[in-house]
Amino acid sequence: MYTCNGLLTSFRKGLRNGNWRKLSRVEKALYMASMWYARVRGAIMNETLVGMLSVLVDKLKATKGARVFKRGYEKAIELLNKGESIFAWGLRYGNG
Repeated sequence: MYTCNGLLTSFRKGLRNGNWRKLSRVEKALYMASMWYARVRGAIMNETLVGMLSVLVDKLKATKGARVFKRGYEKAIELLNKGESIFAWGLRYGNG
């Protein structure tokens, strides 16, 4: 469930950290229409729309540090699935 205040807070955060400009035109239009709907009708309860909005809110709230952590985590999982040692991979790029 999303309210106008929650959507507005995420919108402002996305403007500050620059993630708003990374969204496509369709995503921006959906978000703005949802903010209008939430302001006029109250809260958004539709499960499908809430699912779409949760993806957009996650994109808007993402920070550089979180993106770097996510890429590192994915790389670690990839190396573990291959059977390689994470420490050996790290030593190739470090001072070791």
